[in-house]
Amino acid sequence: QSTKTKEGEYISLQEYNDRAGSEAKNIYYITGESRRELENSPYLESLKEKDIEVLFMTDAIDEWVVMSGTEFQSKQFKSVSKGDIELDQKTKEETNAKQEEHKDLLAKLQELLGAKVSAVKFSDRLVNTLCCLVAGEHDISANMERIYKNANQKLPEFKRALELNSNHKVITKLDEIFKADPESPKLKDYADLIYRQALLLEGSKIDNLGRFTQLISELMA
Repeated sequence: QSTKTKEGEYISLQEYNDRAGSEAKNIYYITGESRRELENSPYLESLKEKDIEVLFMTDAIDEWVVMSGTEFQSKQFKSVSKGDIELDQKTKEETNAKQEEHKDLLAKLQELLGAKVSAVKFSDRLVNTLCCLVAGEHDISANMERIYKNANQKLPEFKRALELNSNHKVITKLDEIFKADPESPKLKDYADLIYRQALLLEGSKIDNLGRFTQLISELMA
């Protein structure tokens, strides 16, 4: 199934390629337990806006298949939750410009989160959502990590990058706090809350649920 099929209807890779056209370089996909879980994923926002079709891969074996057969008719399989998606040059340049403008804030957030993330940066895949966690291009996805853990398989630790929507009003609020006081304890609270929110959005469990709800209550007050 895909973002352009009705629920229960399927598309072949050949049909996907025909619809994407010869200029498309990738076959985009997203993995998870069900279509319903994936349909409103934040990882799809930019692609939906640009009318790019994304395959829903909901069988456990799917991710192994695309890892072993990495292309179809010269088009690369590309997970929308891993690495950079770089949909167009203009969006990339705008994201890079904002990254440079707010580099000190992003560095502070990364410092506060420490070993929890590999990086904190602005995203070109988010349109409405504040944040998401993105695996490295050659790392396993959060979905694959869950599959391994459910099978009691030990894994090395994989850190994901925290990507932020530079146009979100929370970023404006963070920037105001940072400019007023770069050492404000509120920055730590926001960083922790955003990180836990990103964990929930990728389908992972969060530790210290009590602290999570406390932060929400405090920052809403």
